[in-house]
Amino acid sequence: MPIEDNKHVSAALGVLDIATAIPSSGPAGSLLAKVAGGKSPANEIIKSTINKNSNDTIGNFILYEIKAEDGLLLKVGKADANRTTALGDPVRMKHSERKAQKIHPGATAEKVQDLGSVTTKQAKEAEAARVRD
Repeated sequence: MPIEDNKHVSAALGVLDIATAIPSSGPAGSLLAKVAGGKSPANEIIKSTINKNSNDTIGNFILYEIKAEDGLLLKVGKADANRTTALGDPVRMKHSERKAQKIHPGATAEKVQDLGSVTTKQAKEAEAARVRD
């Protein structure tokens, strides 16, 4: 992704439309790319706001189950409830469902628990607890 398209860089620099404010082909754009891509305090702030896989990141999670047509539990998973398909289903859940259907035609995914706004670590723990039960 070009640095001009990164809304976190724009916000950190206090620029609303960075693409028109600093063209990437100019010297200022090159300097901006080096600063944002290098080890700088601003870059570390940007990285910490982007990485949703970090255990201390807070997100809106759900747990889902994938079951075969005969009711056999195939998978328990967690998904970001804010990333949804046009029909409103979590993207991760639908992807897992399609993948399961390749091996188990008729497999279906179902939301089983809305975790709400929790950390990634708490969501992983809830997922693990459901697998154990």
